Amino acid sequence: MTYNWNWMKALPVRGLDATVDDVIRYFDDNNCLYLPWGAAIRDALIGVEPVNIEGEISCSLDRLFDLCEKKFSSRECFQSSLSESAQLTIGSSLDSDNTNHKVAETMEFSAWFSSNSKQWEFTANNLALYDDQAGNVYIVDVSGRGRQDACRRKLFFTSDRNATDEWWEDDFEKIMQAYKMRLDGFSCGNSYVCDFIRMHVRRLTSHQNLEEFYCADILDGTGIRSESGDYSCYLRKTQNRTALRRHKFDEICRKDFGEEYWRETLGKVEEKTRIFDFYQIPSRIVEKTENPASSENASKAKSQTVNLENAAFTANFYFVTVCVEIVLITFY
Repeated sequence: MTYNWNWMKALPVRGLDATVDDVIRYFDDNNCLYLPWGAAIRDALIGVEPVNIEGEISCSLDRLFDLCEKKFSSRECFQSSLSESAQLTIGSSLDSDNTNHKVAETMEFSAWFSSNSKQWEFTANNLALYDDQAGNVYIVDVSGRGRQDACRRKLFFTSDRNATDEWWEDDFEKIMQAYKMRLDGFSCGNSYVCDFIRMHVRRLTSHQNLEEFYCADILDGTGIRSESGDYSCYLRKTQNRTALRRHKFDEICRKDFGEEYWRETLGKVEEKTRIFDFYQIPSRIVEKTENPASSENASKAKSQTVNLENAAFTANFYFVTVCVEIVLITFY
C-alpha cells in the first residue's frame, strides 16, 4: 500500500510540470489538507497501479482556486459546480500521453465532507488515505467494510436494500463503475447486486451515454460530438494498447446481457464511434478548452456551502503495509 501510494505521488500530473506530491505539499504548506479518496486508494491497496486521483480538501474551493492560479495558471485550474458537489480539477486532460513516461491523470478536489452516504460509490471505493508526509500512511474506511471488500474484490452497495434506489438516483455513470471494477477482477458480492446492476443498466442505457462511457472509461479517450451528432473518440494510447480492455469489456457485456442486447447497444457504439489518435484532435477544441477558468466560468463556480450534518459518519483508521487489518483508532 505504502509503496503503491509513494509510486503514484512521484508521477507527474497530466498537463503540469509538477508531480502529485508537489501539488499535495503545496496545498499542505498553505494549510489546505488533502484527503485522497476513492478508486485510487482501492487500487493502491490491492496492488493495481493507481493513476486517477480525486479527494477532499479542508479549505474552500475558492481559496484552492486562487492558490492553484498562483502556482500554476488559470489554464490548469478548472472549477465546476455543475454537479451536486462542486469540484476543482487541476491539470489538463487535453495533454496526450508521453510514450516514455507514465503520468497521473488530472487531479480532482471536492469540498471537505461535501457528500453524504447516498453519494458514495461501491464499498470498495469508499476508502480515503491520510499521508502524514513523514512516511506513515493511514487508510480511512468510511463504510467499515471497504478494505475487506476491496481485498476480496467484491462489489457491494454502501446502503441497505431499502435505500439502494436512493443511492442509485438514476446515475448511469455511477452504476457503470461496476463494469470498470470488473475489468480489474471484481465480481458481484451476491446475486442481488448483480441483478440490480443489470436491471438499471438496461433501463438507463442510451446510445449517447454508452458512447461517452465507452470512450472515456474503456478506451481512455476524449470524446467529441459534432453538430450533426457524430461521435469521435481521440485515444491517448494506441489502439493496440486498448484492445485487451475493449475485448474484456465486450465479453462481460455479452455474458451479462446476451448477444442480441450487446449487438443493439455496445455493438452499435463500437461500429459507429470514430476512433482517432490523440494528436488528430481538432485544434479548435484545444483552443476552446485552453482557458476553462475564465472569469465567466469562475463566477459561476463559487463553491457550495458545506453541510457538516452530512459529515456525520463513523470511520475506521488503519495503518496499512499489506492487505491486513491493524486497527489504530476510531473517531466519531
